[in-house]
Amino acid sequence: MRRTCTRRAVGFTLTELLIVIGIIAIVAVVTITAYATIARDSRISTGINGVTASLDLGRALAIRRNRPTLVVFRPRLEGRVQSIEVVFAEWSGETFVFNRPANTTRVVDRFVPMTDVAPRTLPRGIKVAAPQYFSLQTNSLDDLVWDTQVDLVAAAASPAGQGQNYGAMVGVMFDERGRVITRNAINDANAVFVDFNNDGLQRHRGADFGYTTDPGGGDQPPGTDYPELFDQRREDDESFVTNAAFIAVYDDDRARELRLQNWNTDAGYTELLGTTAVPGWIARRGTIIQFNRYTGVAMR
Repeated sequence: MRRTCTRRAVGFTLTELLIVIGIIAIVAVVTITAYATIARDSRISTGINGVTASLDLGRALAIRRNRPTLVVFRPRLEGRVQSIEVVFAEWSGETFVFNRPANTTRVVDRFVPMTDVAPRTLPRGIKVAAPQYFSLQTNSLDDLVWDTQVDLVAAAASPAGQGQNYGAMVGVMFDERGRVITRNAINDANAVFVDFNNDGLQRHRGADFGYTTDPGGGDQPPGTDYPELFDQRREDDESFVTNAAFIAVYDDDRARELRLQNWNTDAGYTELLGTTAVPGWIARRGTIIQFNRYTGVAMR
């Protein structure tokens, strides 16, 4: 007897092929999402570690040199890419009297960058913030409202009056014993600026001005008032430093990805900084770095 054998065709049906493609697509999306999350977490972790290491170095320098030392977080541009530069500065020994506003005496310390300590750069998108009540610009007593560095690209493109048009020069000051202070205990100065180009003048909105030790006070930069000197709008501004007793490190790029309403409006920027009633992105998502009040060692 002869048997007839039928051979089944080898291959996939169209339905099976579509199922396989769908599974591959799902796995790819999950993998890409997981990678993006890991990369983002790695960036913020690297930023936090970089800030902490910089603060430890600033504290050590203050003790070693036996003089007030500032760790300042300054926005810098390379083309159209912004990053935060960590600058180590020491008190120049110079203190000036600035009679602004009228009938108010401000004592101003001039700090200069340390020429033998190279600045450091934080990962792209990582910024440092401080509560506004450490700034003499504001009367806010609420730590829900924070200040952070300006976005220089957005500031250059934004119309006057929008939230992107200003920022703060955030810093941490250590005394000779390595403790964190918000003003120089030697002379009780209530304002500090870093003379980044070390020309003896303070630069603000493209203009240079100096101080005198005359109680009458200081050459006021054209068209500005004292509180405005805390606002940084340009890369070369040498605005007053907001010396904080604790700071926050946060992912500014991630905040922008989520848009925070319309980023280029005051409302959007307020959602980042917070209000006296509602904490913003920085207070909710930032990593707070505090300091031991006796030793100045950074803790988080």
